[in-house]
Amino acid sequence: MEKMTMSEASILIVDDQPEILNTLRRLFRKKYRVFTAPGAEEALTILKENGVAVILSDQRMPGKDGVSFLEESIKLQPEAVRILITGYADINASIDAVNRAGIYQYISKP
Repeated sequence: MEKMTMSEASILIVDDQPEILNTLRRLFRKKYRVFTAPGAEEALTILKENGVAVILSDQRMPGKDGVSFLEESIKLQPEAVRILITGYADINASIDAVNRAGIYQYISKP
């Protein structure tokens, strides 16, 4: 895979809270191509159709949780950096995310 420049880099943000999606989109849109999805199924469709450098996913979402989604995303985008965000302190989810989904970072929501 070729190295991307900052202007070519894409980020996928997955969160079921529209206000979080909008805030993160505004934060990253000047330097990255930003894709957003309100859940795992929509995000998987985006990953099938677009290359991304970073996947930023919430842990607690309806349907498939963040760890399960990130684990599945490895098959579609093995080179992408995976970051899990959550509003809940859950050490087991953190361990699970590292072991199953190969996440790069685990971030708590403010």
